[in-house]
Amino acid sequence: MNRKPFLAALVELLAAYRPHLNLARPHWLHGWLPSRGNVIFTLLMFALLVLAQSAGALPLPSTLSAPRSTPSTGAIAYQGRLADADGNPLTSTINMSFRLYDAASGGTPLWEEQWAGSNGVQVSDGLFNVMLGSLTQIPIYQLPIPLPRHHRGHGRRNDPARPVGQRAVCDAGADGAGWECDDG
Repeated sequence: MNRKPFLAALVELLAAYRPHLNLARPHWLHGWLPSRGNVIFTLLMFALLVLAQSAGALPLPSTLSAPRSTPSTGAIAYQGRLADADGNPLTSTINMSFRLYDAASGGTPLWEEQWAGSNGVQVSDGLFNVMLGSLTQIPIYQLPIPLPRHHRGHGRRNDPARPVGQRAVCDAGADGAGWECDDG
């Protein structure tokens, strides 16, 4: 029993059913098929584009180029919520001072910034936002990160692009008018 492949049998069936169909490659398709001239032309065009780009005539779009790094301002964004003794959110301009200490309790202040007068902190519906270090620059401290012995470390590094902020605690003064926010 001699069986033909399915596609060959289908082509013969179509040719017998519609003899006017030309099942060979259409004439318009011949121009798009690879030939020696098409391949050489394509390679030459590709080489010209590479040369033009390397000469700077066709600069890369900004989406493909490496992102530019922005130098750090050394400031730390800090947000908080203030409420009165009954838990009602405050809305006003409040004088605040922020400090970084060398210990969790007590200790010596390493840095301080006063937000008072025209630089008072705007509190709206209990919420405020300040950029710590924008009035008084925060000193650069070392942040060593110990690694297991099988990892290779580089010791201490100055990295002002990644300042480390601490949680602040805000307390009202005895008369409720003066606020002080201390880190630690």
